[in-house]
Amino acid sequence: MSDHEQQRLGEGEVTLVQYQNWAVLVKVALRKKDLWTVVSGEELKPVRLQDEEEAIFTLRKRDWNRKDVAAVEIILDHINFKSDVFTAASIGTDAFNTWKLIESLFITENKGGLFTLYTQLVEVKQGSDTVMKYGNTLRRVVVDLSNALKILAVDEGKDVDIWMIEKLQAFAFIAGLNKSFDPYKSMVASNPDGEWSFDKLLKGAQDRETLCSSNASPSF
Repeated sequence: MSDHEQQRLGEGEVTLVQYQNWAVLVKVALRKKDLWTVVSGEELKPVRLQDEEEAIFTLRKRDWNRKDVAAVEIILDHINFKSDVFTAASIGTDAFNTWKLIESLFITENKGGLFTLYTQLVEVKQGSDTVMKYGNTLRRVVVDLSNALKILAVDEGKDVDIWMIEKLQAFAFIAGLNKSFDPYKSMVASNPDGEWSFDKLLKGAQDRETLCSSNASPSF
């Protein structure tokens, strides 16, 4: 068997250790192509910035899509396409989702619900809810996710990246707001990391909701 074949996941029964070794190899391959940030969720799909020209935004979005597709291709190329792992991974909607889906296949006990929680976090949308109700729904999912990660960290003797959880919560909140908040999304899209605070973003969205509601109220 060649080195390339040995790196493929799904060649016979796969243990947790084999999966972890595979993950290290694939991360290296992704980093060589400058694609790991797309997979890890550090580099999210672009949101149009305030006053940004359509052509520039289109180029940024096209570049992200190119990197996302390339990352998924590398991940799937390291999996035996005849395996159940490949079948499960192929339903991933993007590189981040695909990676989490594969991870969930080899995770037991405390790790078992992580993929479900990550999926819920992405799927929660404002819909017809007020900003406050939507924010509270999202907050409950994040609390469950944070608790699961803390338990997992204790089991593995690792530290929890609290900042990454908070940043993920903030990004999920902005992404799930209704289209009427698109101007607000564009305004905050260029915020530095320190400004990606869920509480700050929630208050900003509430202020905009109140302002829009006042402007829509009939005057007598």
